[in-house]
Amino acid sequence: VAALALLMVTSASAANRGIDFIPMGFYDFNDPNILPYSAGWQITADGSYMTGVPSPYGGCMSWTKETGWEMISLDNASICYINDDGSEMSSEIYDANGFNVTARWDGTQWVEIDTSPYPNAPCDFNQLGNHGGISGDGSTIGGLYWDGCSYARGYSTDASGFTILEGPRDDSSRVNALNYDGSVAAGWTRIDWGGWFSTRWTDGVAEWWPGDGGGDPNIFIGETRALTNDGQMAVGDPHPYPAGFAGEGWIEGANGFQSTGAFAWGWFTDSGLNIDLTEDGTMAVGRFGFGPFSVATIWTEATGLIDMNQFLIDQGRTEVFEGWVLNMITSVSHDGSVIAGYGANPDRWTEGFVIDMSKVSVCHAPGGDTSKARTLM
Repeated sequence: VAALALLMVTSASAANRGIDFIPMGFYDFNDPNILPYSAGWQITADGSYMTGVPSPYGGCMSWTKETGWEMISLDNASICYINDDGSEMSSEIYDANGFNVTARWDGTQWVEIDTSPYPNAPCDFNQLGNHGGISGDGSTIGGLYWDGCSYARGYSTDASGFTILEGPRDDSSRVNALNYDGSVAAGWTRIDWGGWFSTRWTDGVAEWWPGDGGGDPNIFIGETRALTNDGQMAVGDPHPYPAGFAGEGWIEGANGFQSTGAFAWGWFTDSGLNIDLTEDGTMAVGRFGFGPFSVATIWTEATGLIDMNQFLIDQGRTEVFEGWVLNMITSVSHDGSVIAGYGANPDRWTEGFVIDMSKVSVCHAPGGDTSKARTLM
């Protein structure tokens, strides 16, 4: 990556680059006690439809460029995930005892997932289960369920029933991502020194993946966050213990396993998180930094890690100069042309955004030789 120079246009010439930055706005609750808040969360395969969060306290909305925000439900207790075409959705709700449980949207209401015969027991923070995602075809939901306060067990559930997915070792596990038909799941398993190591389940069989260093505390492949539809490529982030230093996000992509790097300004508290990738495994999206001080990022092998705030400036957009700070990209369309996320708007409220890059051309020149420059996106 060091040998590749990213050629960004000046503001004067960027006007024709065709990038669209779309603030998502807020849902109008008609209640002055509810502060403005929105976050784009998951986008469909073609980038035309997405779900988001209407308040810091939960709820689920849908968004399109044509309609803006439309409320789906305020009853859920977490973000909502959608499948590739937006026809199926999963989230968490509070059951009759006030515990978080996984649920599927049936078009009018949330329906709790049947976990029988698993004898799950809630932990003392009122959670029975967390959902981690839904398969591309919408048939399968994954996440974790608590077995008291000592263990959490990864699971998948489909038409055939509820299945606990044990990790490669007898310890806590979680499913964060599923492939198109739900036959491959990925997430993490806790290892002996207390950290997490990325795990993949194929037809229920667990393996340390990517890599096989699940017991090595010097390897920081903390958890998988997203899978491609074939289940063979993924992105994730490190678990920075026990060393306690900044970690780098990673991709198991078109050219194998790679770190997606860090910014030179990174401090010991900063780390990278890749939360989604394109279907061809050539682009990862997420954030780098620490908490609210993070910056939204994209990565390709040719460009390395890119701060999306600087990217907007270099594409001739003025939103960053006008006060926007993009904190995180949460989802990307399969072809990489549309991304969604959230940041701080000029009024310092958290607001979702969409960036349409379908008309953007980012060029790079190997070795700085501009005669060899070619289009990346």
